Amino acid sequence: MPDNIKIESTERSPSVECDWTNGTIEIIGESYPENVTEFYGPILSALEEYLNSEVNLSLTCIFELLYFNSSSAKVLMRIFDMFEETVSEKKHKINVRWRVDEEDDNMRELGEEFAEDIENIKFEIVTK
Repeated sequence: MPDNIKIESTERSPSVECDWTNGTIEIIGESYPENVTEFYGPILSALEEYLNSEVNLSLTCIFELLYFNSSSAKVLMRIFDMFEETVSEKKHKINVRWRVDEEDDNMRELGEEFAEDIENIKFEIVTK
């Protein structure tokens, strides 16, 4: 199992907390880091290791993004693709909670677009 990850938010990047023992991931804030690969690379590697480590994992992934750029959107799609691939192969139970402010129609719509592409994982849009 990979090491837990805890990254504080900055002006350009979200806080990220991956607690593999408890099966939770939280990504909160704005996401437009200067180098998306550098920022998300270790997170994606750890996630891949986690998803491939066992069968029947239970994972809750919370996204509470205020803004993200197109490079970050590609990373989000990569994460959802990883979820989709391993859920069917390894019988994982993955829940995604896309938290949005009541007035943030843009983030709600983006969440709905991601949800349309997902078949095997539970994707809920939650108003905070």
